Amino acid sequence: MMWTSFIASDTAIFSTSVGGVVTVTIVASNNSALTITPSPISLGDVLVGYTPANVSGTITNNGTLGTGTYTLVATGSASASGSGTLATAGGAAAFTVGTTGALSGASGNNKVIGTVYATNSANVSGSAAAVNVTANLYQAYAGSTSVSSGTNLVLTTGSSTDGGQRAGITVSNFAASNPNFTVTTANGGAVGNATATDISQTVATVGVASNRLSGTYTYTGSVTGSAAYTDLALAGQGTVANQTWSGISVTGTVTGATSSGTADVKQAYVAMGSSYTGYGLTSLVTGGKGQTLNPTVAQIIASDNASGNTTVDMNFSANGGHPVNIFQSSDTLTLSGINPTGAPGHDGSIITDTFVLQMSYVTNANVTAAGGGYYIGWWDQAINGNTGLWVNAIAGNSNAVLGRDYVGSGEFLGSYETYITTGSGNGKTLDQQLGAFGYDPTTDTAWAVLDHNSDFEVIPEPGTYAMIFSGFGMLIGFQRIRRHSRIGKI
Repeated sequence: MMWTSFIASDTAIFSTSVGGVVTVTIVASNNSALTITPSPISLGDVLVGYTPANVSGTITNNGTLGTGTYTLVATGSASASGSGTLATAGGAAAFTVGTTGALSGASGNNKVIGTVYATNSANVSGSAAAVNVTANLYQAYAGSTSVSSGTNLVLTTGSSTDGGQRAGITVSNFAASNPNFTVTTANGGAVGNATATDISQTVATVGVASNRLSGTYTYTGSVTGSAAYTDLALAGQGTVANQTWSGISVTGTVTGATSSGTADVKQAYVAMGSSYTGYGLTSLVTGGKGQTLNPTVAQIIASDNASGNTTVDMNFSANGGHPVNIFQSSDTLTLSGINPTGAPGHDGSIITDTFVLQMSYVTNANVTAAGGGYYIGWWDQAINGNTGLWVNAIAGNSNAVLGRDYVGSGEFLGSYETYITTGSGNGKTLDQQLGAFGYDPTTDTAWAVLDHNSDFEVIPEPGTYAMIFSGFGMLIGFQRIRRHSRIGKI
């Protein structure tokens, strides 16, 4: 008998010479082969002592014959569980990998904390090999703050104490306790991770804030900032205490601060017990008096100490929204924020700490021709039938005698410095000087000792008004205006 075989796929056909046919089916063995990806499985960045978030892995059947039946197994501090059946040639399933609890041990990158593998009951030789589960471990932040050159805020991450690495942080929302100063972030506010040595970085600088009045500003104190781990994964695991920089000492001078209109306000924060002296502003009002050649300059040249924390505001305008006065000799200054004392003022003025205001003016030909002088005027809305009028600024003081002080008397011819050095103000306290006023034709400046917030501008003294209008039989704003002598008592 002769046998002839024909093999097609998994079936073999055998034929005999006498025509008998025998069919034999050959069953191939299961060659399912399981693999786990990725390898290694990384849990990412983790703080020592914290439990990281779970991550995903994938188990795949790379065999060509038969399904794979798997059971996941984890070792060490790794955790993973699950079982199932994977179709042949690419069948896959996702699974979750985590830890059994908080991670411990030395810090460093790619630290192996356990493994994950899978058995394959359908084909033991096709079981998934173990893959490492790793983590980048960081010691929690520990460091220090310091101040360089009085203005630079330096942040330091301390070196690792286990030979590995310590996490760096980022500071934001810096806060200075003095509003005259601002903190500008540098280098993103961040200090990097440290390994064997400390790492330091300037994370911010302290300087005078914008929109300040001209003057000298001093800040001694501290700055605080909110801190968080720079690494977002670490930030979700642990918190960092706010950082504080002590020993800051900054002095800054602002010169040439300007105001172009009512909306262009400049400020100075004055702490309780501090002086208002030295703060000032220059007008850049379009169409203003003097323009760019001789713009109006206002400055507080002496003062009592502030009776409370306050913010002084100044701005210039062409006329403060008041009726145009052809004898106006300066732009209009709106001054507010001198700390109020709580006492009501005359004709609606706001009584404040005592100060000396000085304003420059542009020489008015009409005033010169009349042989008159200048003083600082205050817009008194309560007089002239409640339509308002410019009067002597001292009329708004707490010690004013209304009627008399609308015009004022005893104007000092000369600077305030001369008045207190060799004039009638010599030996007097500032409160005793309240109501004094004068002007200095050598510098084109007028000054007054005041204790109220108001709108101010330089105007001719009332006697000059009378001379200018005497030919017209007119009176301006006063029922009786008398010429008073300009006295320089030395």
